[in-house]
Amino acid sequence: MFSKKGLTSLVIVLLILSIIILQLIVYDVFTRIRSLENAGFFLILGTDSGGKNSLGGRTDFILALKTGKTGLVAVRIPRDTLVSWEGKSLKINALLNIYGIEALKNTVKSIIKGNCFGYIILDYLNVVKLTDFIGPVEVEITKPMHYDDFQQNLHIHFDPGIYELSGNELLGYLRYRYDASGDIGRIERQKEVMEKLVKNFRRLSLLDMLKTALFFLNTTQTEFDVIQSLGFVKEIFRSSLSISFESLPYYLDEKGNVILSEEPEKEVSEPRVLIINNIPGFKSFSEIVKGQWLSRTGLHVDTVDMYLHTYNIEQEETVIFINNPADEIIEFFGAAHPLHKPEVFRTYLLQGVEEYYSLLDEYSKNRYYISDYDYIVLLGNRK
Repeated sequence: MFSKKGLTSLVIVLLILSIIILQLIVYDVFTRIRSLENAGFFLILGTDSGGKNSLGGRTDFILALKTGKTGLVAVRIPRDTLVSWEGKSLKINALLNIYGIEALKNTVKSIIKGNCFGYIILDYLNVVKLTDFIGPVEVEITKPMHYDDFQQNLHIHFDPGIYELSGNELLGYLRYRYDASGDIGRIERQKEVMEKLVKNFRRLSLLDMLKTALFFLNTTQTEFDVIQSLGFVKEIFRSSLSISFESLPYYLDEKGNVILSEEPEKEVSEPRVLIINNIPGFKSFSEIVKGQWLSRTGLHVDTVDMYLHTYNIEQEETVIFINNPADEIIEFFGAAHPLHKPEVFRTYLLQGVEEYYSLLDEYSKNRYYISDYDYIVLLGNRK
């Protein structure tokens, strides 16, 4: 049997070994954390309720959060992005519901080019309760937003103005996608709200931050790798919760689907082109036209979806106003809309001045202030 002195020595040896082993474990953890900086991303998913007759709803919000040189970087992936899984082409917002979380993680991994070390799935209905913890969000609405979906019990009604949104009102603002900008416009609204929610969160006390975190843990589906997440958290605190947003290069096809581009957006100066709708009742005008021009000409054009009758210009007529002493727009327009026969005014030669200023005046009355464009196209039907 051990003597009292021998037993004491054994305890001391075991304690020393335990300390050494603990130090080795801690060293290993922090070594792995350091080696994992900027090595992956955390996936944040927002899902809708799916409606009364749905089997589970779709992924309405897809965001990859990673670390950058100056803080956190949020990469937003449009819900209408076309992807391929098991040989089938579908929108990315359907992957989770049909094939599960691993399919969605692997698809985003191929887009972001990094490892997904964790995810959180937040049902949009929980947004209603989130503002109970971090307060309302102030937004400015510049155009009327009205939409009713009785299947999903979704009712959105805003007139132009400044609003303090929380709960169901904020949920409606986040989900609205029924204007000229469609899903891309919704991305911008979600980006705006996220930035303001982060600012609100930073103002909370430590106790309120903890309550918010517990709310997320209790109302979301979450999974993450502990070691990689510790490295990520370290970067979050080092960046003081600063966040920037990064866009993926894309274009829209003629059906309004988002097609991710392998090439980054061009930094070279492009002619500034504005395309205005001259066809009453033309739905999804902006998405279709932007996709046509980018895929057929390589140009990024601005659009105005709203149709307004313009003095001296017939409804559904196509007119090109050239403000720049260069006729390159003629070639670009022919590639984008080969079946159209436009009337061309060279305003720099004082052609079509009355029609041109009538157009500007009509749209300015409706808060569309048009200026500094090399070319303005009033797009009608094929003639």
